[in-house]
Amino acid sequence: MRIDSSGSSQYVSGLLLVGARLPRGLDVEHVGPPVPSAPHIAMTIAMAARHGIDVETLVGGRHWRVRPGVVEARDERIEPDLTNAAAFLAAGVLTGGTVTIAGWPRRSTQPGAAIRDVLIRMGAAVTAAPDGLSASAAPLAGAPLDLHEASELTPVVAALAAVAEGPTTITGVGHIRGHETDRIRAIAAELGRLGVPVRELDDGLVVTGMAGRLDALHPSAGDGLFACHGDHRMAHLGALMGLVVPGVRLDDVGCTAKTMPDFAARWDAMAAAR
Repeated sequence: MRIDSSGSSQYVSGLLLVGARLPRGLDVEHVGPPVPSAPHIAMTIAMAARHGIDVETLVGGRHWRVRPGVVEARDERIEPDLTNAAAFLAAGVLTGGTVTIAGWPRRSTQPGAAIRDVLIRMGAAVTAAPDGLSASAAPLAGAPLDLHEASELTPVVAALAAVAEGPTTITGVGHIRGHETDRIRAIAAELGRLGVPVRELDDGLVVTGMAGRLDALHPSAGDGLFACHGDHRMAHLGALMGLVVPGVRLDDVGCTAKTMPDFAARWDAMAAAR
């Protein structure tokens, strides 16, 4: 099967997961620009192997062969969702506190694990311990960041960039224009309404941080509503900005239920502990 998966790695992952149950297995070949968030495919292959599914990655990393076979049942200890956890780590950095995510894996194929390196690169204090990963406040500096492999982090990184010193250039994420909403346009619009200078790129954003000028940020509408665009990742951005801009409220926190049904309750509990 030949497909263009340049819009999302999920197309390849989905086919790899069902391939073993087909009588002849399945050959999947990607045709088109590079697959975004490729670590998601590596994560799929690693998990499939743990359940007895043989997936061969052929030359070039654009062609996969799934051999037919039985999917073996086994117990699994599931890692935390590191992309969802990224918003909570960022909250600690933005508010002058410390947030610890319990059970953060020492090694992970999750693209969200990249938030650790992003935080360090921007100047945050990050500490790994046997019981988890902690992030604490420190003066943030803008940086050039290619998030092609971890594009789901873009809204959280944009929030960090908004309060950093200097510009942050995020590239490699043009495909997120086709996610739940055009995330590049939505991020630029919503941060812009708060007073953060943002410029759209074809494949990303340039966010000029407001370090030292956060008191100039304010909700543009009288009701303070931050438009989530029905997108859980945009809700994460809005929740983070609400920690630093008084009066910001999400217009649709319910959209976070897509990946974290108890997001609002956990966020409120964290904020109450500040």
